Amino acid sequence: MQILWYLAIVAGLLLLVYMMIAGVPHPRTSSGERSQHTPRLLLPVVGTFCTAAGITGYLTERSPRISGSMRVAIIGGVGLVASLLAAWAVMKAFAMPSDDPEDDPRYRFQGHIARVAQPILADRPGRVVFEIDGRRYELRAQTVNRAPVAVNTEVVIEQIDDDLATVELWSAVEERL
Repeated sequence: MQILWYLAIVAGLLLLVYMMIAGVPHPRTSSGERSQHTPRLLLPVVGTFCTAAGITGYLTERSPRISGSMRVAIIGGVGLVASLLAAWAVMKAFAMPSDDPEDDPRYRFQGHIARVAQPILADRPGRVVFEIDGRRYELRAQTVNRAPVAVNTEVVIEQIDDDLATVELWSAVEERL
């Protein structure tokens, strides 16, 4: 029976180490994009359950005062409580705002080249179009310095606030490179 507990501990720890390296994956939505609202909890919950149940099983196996059914209840209870705590911890950590610029929607498309589809005027936004991963985006746009830009001019996206992209001429960015 000790082999079972060893295997459970090792399998649980391997899953948890994998989670440390890869992170908690986001589920995909029907359109193929990542959902930003909830993590997948299966791997951390299963990893925690296996580890906690394996350790508890190993520790209770040689106790003569604990009957078989009581041992199963203790192992299952400890595994369940540990899994619930792990799920709570993952959800709490996942709910914290990220300071990673790639997670900030304002900077998600920063540095991408777009083409002006509707002229950008000094006093009125125009429109830009660009494609990323086979998906076409069209946004209202204004320039960094409020300068007018003609149709079909290539621009670089600096940031996006709501549906308004702030862009800079690609030629100006290219000169700095």
